[in-house]
Amino acid sequence: MMDIKQQVIDRFNELLGTDLKNLNKMAQFHEQLQLEKRQIEESLTMASTEAPSKIKAAVANVELIKTDIESSIEINDIESAMSSGNDKTMINSFSNLVEINCQLESSSCQNLVNFVRETLHFWHNHLKEKFSKEYMDVLKNLKWPFCGDNLSTLSSPNSDALTKFKTLTEYLLQLQLPQETDKSSIKSNSLADFLPVSLPIHLLVHPLHQRFTYHFSGNKQTNRRDKPEWYFTQILSWIKDHESWIEKNVQPVLNSSEFSYINAKVEFMRALVKLAVEKLQTDLPIVQYDDALFAHFVDEALAFERDLRENLFYPPNQPATVSVLTQAQSFVKWINMEKKYATEKMDAILSAPSAWERITVANVEDMKVTECAEAFLTLLTTMNERYSHLPQPGHRLQFLELQLELIDDWRVRLLQLLHQSCEDPLHSLIPSILNSVNYVLNILMEWGVTVVCIQYLYYIYQILVAPKFLLQIQNKNS
Repeated sequence: MMDIKQQVIDRFNELLGTDLKNLNKMAQFHEQLQLEKRQIEESLTMASTEAPSKIKAAVANVELIKTDIESSIEINDIESAMSSGNDKTMINSFSNLVEINCQLESSSCQNLVNFVRETLHFWHNHLKEKFSKEYMDVLKNLKWPFCGDNLSTLSSPNSDALTKFKTLTEYLLQLQLPQETDKSSIKSNSLADFLPVSLPIHLLVHPLHQRFTYHFSGNKQTNRRDKPEWYFTQILSWIKDHESWIEKNVQPVLNSSEFSYINAKVEFMRALVKLAVEKLQTDLPIVQYDDALFAHFVDEALAFERDLRENLFYPPNQPATVSVLTQAQSFVKWINMEKKYATEKMDAILSAPSAWERITVANVEDMKVTECAEAFLTLLTTMNERYSHLPQPGHRLQFLELQLELIDDWRVRLLQLLHQSCEDPLHSLIPSILNSVNYVLNILMEWGVTVVCIQYLYYIYQILVAPKFLLQIQNKNS
C-alpha cells in the first residue's frame, strides 16, 4: 500500500513541481485519471465476461484431448493386445496415436506434445521390429526373392503364407510415419533424388540389397571395375523377375487402403536402381582417370537407363544413373570424352577407302548418298540417343552445342577436300562431296522441324534471347 501511495505522490510532484501556479493543471489531471479509471473498469468488465468463456473453452479442449489420449493410447491396452496376439488392435491403437500426434503438432502444450511424440516413437520402433521380423519369416516361406532355384515357386505359392504376407503388408503400411525421411543415409545430390520407399517395399528389397552388397563389393570376383554391366544386368534381371509378382500381390493391398497413391512396382524399381546408382557413384571417381574405362562406364550406365525407361517403363520423373553422370565433374569429363571420340570417329570416316562410294539408303533413292555422309549422320544420331534421357535442358543443350561444333568441323574438312580437288573437278571428289553436303543438309532440315528440336529452340530462347530482350525493355523504360 505504501508503494502505491508513494507512486501517487511522485506523480503529483512530477506534474506540479514547486511552482504553485501549476495548480490550474489539476482539472486536466483529474480528467485524465477519470479516463484511465473508465478504461480499467471496461477492461475488467470485459475480462469478467470473456475470460471465463475462453478459459472454459480452453479447459474443455484440454479435457477433450486428455480423454482422446487416454482412450486411444492407453499403454496397458496395447500391451494386453500384444500379449493376447491381437495384431489388429495394436495397429488400430497405433494409427489413433499417429492421428493424435498430428493434431497436437500446433499445440503450445509442449510437455504434452513431447509425451505423445515419445510414446509414438516408442511403439513405432517396437511394433516395427515385431512385424518386420514376422514379415521376413513369411518371405522365407514364400521363397522370396525369386532367384535361381526359387524361380519355380512363382507358379505355386504357399497360399497360407501369401495370405499372411498380405495382412502383414497392410500392417506395415499403417506403421508409416509421414514426417519421417531417411535423410541420414543421403550422401550426395544424386542420392537425394531418391525418396524413401514404403516399409513393405524396403523389406522386400532388403535380401536383394544383401546379395548385391555380397557380389559387388570387396574382393569378390564379380566386383570388377571393368565390368559395370554385370551389376547393371543383375538389377535389371531382379526387376524383371519380380515386377509381376509385386503388381499381383502387393499393389492390391495398397489399392484397398489409404495408400493407393503408392505404385509398388515403381517403388521396388526405385529402391533397386538406387543400389546401382550408389555403386556407380562409388566407382566413377576412381575410373575417371582411365579414358577407355570411363567411356565404358558411361556407355553401360546409359544403356541401363535406356533399358529402364524404354523396356521396363520406369517413369521419367524417377531418378536413375544419369543423375550421377550429370554431376559437375563427371559431366565435364563425359562431354570432353564425347568430343574426343567423335573427332576420332570423323577422322576414320573421312579417311576410309570407301568413304565416297555410293550406298543405298531407304526412301532416298533420288539422292546419291555416300558412305561418308551416312556415317556422319549416324554419328550424330548415336549422340542424340546417348543424351536424350538427360532430365535437365541445360545438359542437353551442351550436347547440342557439341553437335553443332562437329557439323562445323565436318564442313571445314569438306572445304579442305574441295580445294585439294579443284584442278580436275569432273574426275575428282567434288561431285561426291557436293552430293554428301546436299544429303546431310536435307536430313538436318528434317530434324529441325521435329518436336525435340523445337523444344531446344524454346530452351535457347528462354536462356539466351528472353533475358536480353527484357533487359533492353528495362533500359528503355529507365
